[in-house]
Amino acid sequence: FFPTVRVERLLNLSFSQQVATRAVRPWQSRVEFVREPSDVAAGHLPLQQKADFIFIDAVHEYSYVKQDFEVWTPMLAEGAVMAFHDSHPCAARPEILPHEGPALLMEEIAEGRYGAWDILGHADSVTAIRMRPTSPV
Repeated sequence: FFPTVRVERLLNLSFSQQVATRAVRPWQSRVEFVREPSDVAAGHLPLQQKADFIFIDAVHEYSYVKQDFEVWTPMLAEGAVMAFHDSHPCAARPEILPHEGPALLMEEIAEGRYGAWDILGHADSVTAIRMRPTSPV
């Protein structure tokens, strides 16, 4: 949560959070919005178990996206999915450049720089990834 519009800063609210709150209304008892930078929240978020799905939609600078990937990955259950917003150029988001920010991280993941991950697919600008299961020795 970073209020980007002046009225958001003045009123200490987030229009994005209001939209998201409506979207998750059917699951509201299982959703918690955390108003902190991602790396701070990851350090103390009280998960009862590892997550099946983590969605990253944060600052688009490469260093922040990579940091989000690094701090949230350990919280994934085996076989879980992680998705990144604005990580794939598409018709709705032609300004997304393939070698910057989230798109660059997805390129590096596809190349195997961070271990054995699979790109599961894209939906508009979102990319879903999954770590390949570890094989028993």
